[in-house]
Parts: sequence; structure tokens; C-alpha cells
Amino acid sequence: MSRDCAAAGTWWGIAPFYTSTADFTIACWAYLRAISQANVQIISNGLNAGNGYALFWPYVNSVVIYTDQAVAYRGSGWAEPANQWCHIGATRSGSGNVTLYGNGSAIESVAVGPSTPGSCWAVGGGTNTGYTANCSLAEAALWSVGLTALEMQSLAKGTPAHRVRPTSLQAYSPMWGLSNPEPDFSGKAHPLTLQAGSSPRGTSGDPPVASHVPLYAA
Repeated sequence: MSRDCAAAGTWWGIAPFYTSTADFTIACWAYLRAISQANVQIISNGLNAGNGYALFWPYVNSVVIYTDQAVAYRGSGWAEPANQWCHIGATRSGSGNVTLYGNGSAIESVAVGPSTPGSCWAVGGGTNTGYTANCSLAEAALWSVGLTALEMQSLAKGTPAHRVRPTSLQAYSPMWGLSNPEPDFSGKAHPLTLQAGSSPRGTSGDPPVASHVPLYAA
């Protein structure tokens, strides 16, 4: 089974639903094929409207997180591997630190104030389609808490998102590429709808995630 492909001009989204300004975790599996512009947006809770937070790949193949606190920082010591699945994510904890993760390892951390959620929960791009990604994406998830380092390692080792802090999970789309909208298995009924472009099936196979036994679908 191949996952949805976020080709240039294609992205998935839903109107905002997580309105907290405090802690969060965003994470997904991604298979990078090429970067043809300065930045590509992978997964976000807004930002294009001037608030929220988002993970980007810049053209140098590292990972960057932007927030509405005018903070942008990258995992400068971690080069994003091309043509293979990798797990990326970011967390903000009660300590006020936002930590960027690559394949389960913390690669950078900085103190960041609370971010006001933005215009949409988006995967593969956002309202600015110039930032859409040329990659396959899977296991897109949003939590209302900052996951621990061990929990991020667990996700990177193949644990499905709905088995990590399920009561705090706000959205979880495996991105199987079988339907539009993409179902949400968080139990919160937040399916992702194709917002722009087409929906080509990915050609990268599946990330190394354990078999799913979904608890909910919406």
C-alpha cells in the first residue's frame, strides 16, 4: 500500500480545531524526493495566516520549525535523508522549550512562547501553495501535549500515533491514499480533505510502522 503523495500544488487540510495556545506535538513520516524551492511545508497548525506553527524543509535538506513567535530554527547538525522514509516532529512542553526531532533523536531545542493556532490543520502544504512539498507523507498527527523524548523515539521506531497518549491525540491521519477525505483515527472526527491539486498515490511504499488496529474512524 502506498501513501498519499504531496506533489507540488497539492495539500490536505481541515478548518482549525485545536485552539490551545500552550503545548503541542506535531509529527509525521515523510519520504523526500526533491526540493525545487527555498522552503516546503510538511505539516502545520496554521502559520500562513501569521500564527500557529509548522515544520518545513529548506533547500539544504535540514528541518526547520517556524512559529508565530518570530522564531525559526533548524536541525543544522541533521541532514534530511532523501529517497527514504524518515520520521520528523516537534514538541512544545510546559517548560516553554520547542524541540525538533529527526528519526526519534532531539536535534535542536529553544525557548519559545505559546503559539496562537492558525487558519488550518494542514498536511503537505498550506494556504500558500508555493510551499507544497514534493514528497510522500504518512502518519500525520497532532497532540495537545508535548510528548517526551521516549515517546518520540517510540513513534520513530514504528509505534502508530493512536497508541501514544491517545487521550491527548487531536488528529491522526495515516494518509493511506484510499479516500478523500482521509479518515481521522484520533476519535475526534477531524478528517483531512484535499484542498488543492490532485491526489496521486504515492510510489514510496509504506514507512516502517506497525500494523494498525484503529480504535476510531471519522
